[in-house]
Amino acid sequence: DVTVLVNGLPLVQIELKKRGVAIREAFNQVHRYSKESLNTDNSLFKYLQLFVISNGTDSRYFANTTQRNKNSFDFTMNWAKSDNGLIKDLKDFTATFFQKQTLLNVLLHYSVFDDNDTLLAMRPYQIAATERILWKINSAYQAKKWSTPDSGGYIWHTTGSGKTLTSFKAARLATELDFIDKVFFVVDRKDLDFQTMKEYQRFSPDSVNGSESTAGLKRNLDKEDNKIVVTTIQKLNNLMKGEGDLPIYSKQVVFIFDEAHRSQFGEAQKNLKKKFKKFYQFGFTGTPIFPENALGAETTGSVFGRELHSYVIKDAIHDEKVLKFKVDYNDVRPQFKSIEAEQDEKKLTAAENKHALLHPNRIDEISQYILNNFKQKTHRQQAGGKGFNAMFAVSSVDAAKVYYESFKNLQKESNNPLKIATIFSFAANEEQNAVGDIADEGFEISAMDSSAKEFLSEAIANYNATFKTNYGVDSSGFQNYYRDLAQRVQNQEIDLLIV
Repeated sequence: DVTVLVNGLPLVQIELKKRGVAIREAFNQVHRYSKESLNTDNSLFKYLQLFVISNGTDSRYFANTTQRNKNSFDFTMNWAKSDNGLIKDLKDFTATFFQKQTLLNVLLHYSVFDDNDTLLAMRPYQIAATERILWKINSAYQAKKWSTPDSGGYIWHTTGSGKTLTSFKAARLATELDFIDKVFFVVDRKDLDFQTMKEYQRFSPDSVNGSESTAGLKRNLDKEDNKIVVTTIQKLNNLMKGEGDLPIYSKQVVFIFDEAHRSQFGEAQKNLKKKFKKFYQFGFTGTPIFPENALGAETTGSVFGRELHSYVIKDAIHDEKVLKFKVDYNDVRPQFKSIEAEQDEKKLTAAENKHALLHPNRIDEISQYILNNFKQKTHRQQAGGKGFNAMFAVSSVDAAKVYYESFKNLQKESNNPLKIATIFSFAANEEQNAVGDIADEGFEISAMDSSAKEFLSEAIANYNATFKTNYGVDSSGFQNYYRDLAQRVQNQEIDLLIV
């Protein structure tokens, strides 16, 4: 219906329907056009980047390469204000989205190709967060207010809302600011380092330097390119402890922390503030620490600065961008009733030690329930449906052990047993930063007590037997097991993972 030309090229196509007509019809029509005519070889319309559809009361946008299958309507997006209020009416949508500068920004800065040449258009909250970060860096630089909580901030975006893409875009656009010398993207653990590298390579193959070791990190700092350096907090801390003076310490540096709620509060944070003279730091988190749930003096705000943008679970559920929670309540034998209602943590731990929660009858009953309902809950009963696999989160290593054994015994006679694996790593008893905080994990098995170690060896031996692999419990063998397991869970070769 309407084509928007940018410098003479058609980059946006708008499909309009009368009020009262379902917006899906506009989507289906775009789908038909793009299959039949828009993307043919000699078509001027193959340059289209964005589609906009509206029926007057609902208006949406999506990228030209949203795969046209039956689910792809889910990938259409409403435009929104920075407080996540949706802008659905066509008049309001036009006044904001089609403002010249906004539209050009969406086309030029807030679209990303991944490694399959799929065009991704960022969602409004991702754009808002990225803009807030860039605004903060610019204004702090102008005011010469770097290296203070005023020169940074945190982004509270819920799990599953595409934090990696947002942080990548912010990091990428920060490297383009002429006064910024380096951008560090700091992740928390070894496997994440590996994952984030892969994820970042997906968005922009040549823009990332990963470093295998602290020495590798130091070499990357000497390179005169505008690349993002991906490193773990541990490597960064070792570098700061080991290197008294480096040129980078006095340069203009941006730090973006992938998960702002863990080890960033500790020694590394103190060293960073001591060593770096001109830095701007930002944290992304799905679970910020506030004064009311902080155990120590530090909160996410005191470390990173104020909240710059939030998109929380209720926004995501409201936008249908993450799945709703579905909780089934099941009663287990009356004798465990009182303990299941207990709120006092001290009593709970005591009760767990008295084996009420870990009572063999209770464990067997729960395990049997899981086995009986597994296929239905994971949608594996539909013909040809691969369904899902599942993760079973338990409260302790002891619990993992008894459930693992219980599943093994209950499936002894089965011709087609579920493939069950487990993973846990040892976390030193460091002080928690907040109620419910998860301590940082290490791959050093030596610190585990012998029964946990024995259980892990047995679980890995069973895994080796099933998949013809050869992993061990020394730290490198365990790390490789961790990665292999992650891959198999992703490929659905494991049915149930106990964590």
